[in-house]
Amino acid sequence: MVGRSRRKIIIVGDSKAVTLPPEWVKLLKCREVELIYDDILLIIPNRERAEKIADELIKKAVENITSET
Repeated sequence: MVGRSRRKIIIVGDSKAVTLPPEWVKLLKCREVELIYDDILLIIPNRERAEKIADELIKKAVENITSET
């Protein structure tokens, strides 16, 4: 399932939060998600997949840095 939505940032106590699309949440099989963020935010429901994606992103970032010099 591919989707796109716009969400407002809400204040919850001293923190800020954003709600997740209900159709995406219905497909979740867990109660926790992994977050990977920089200029963009990735919300990944599978810890092993999150680690793999993070490793790939770090590798690409290092490749970009070394190719610029």
